[in-house]
Amino acid sequence: MQRRCILMQQQKWMREHGEWQKPLYGTAAVKENYRFLRVCCFFNAVSQIRGTLKSQMEDRALNKRREWSEGVHESIVVSERDRR
Repeated sequence: MQRRCILMQQQKWMREHGEWQKPLYGTAAVKENYRFLRVCCFFNAVSQIRGTLKSQMEDRALNKRREWSEGVHESIVVSERDRR
């Protein structure tokens, strides 16, 4: 979780200060390569965040299913005990 927070802070900083890193000079190919690398880094970070969120959602759903099945099992055990 802390890693995600740090990553998002870094991205915010890059959005705010990234204009100063823009190459003002150079050929069109150099400028295009620079833009391409920035876009690739952004989408790579987004895919990492999505992957992290997806795994967190899967973990939460798994925990809920496990808690529910434990509750059902406990209810069955208690009802069997009450029958005796």
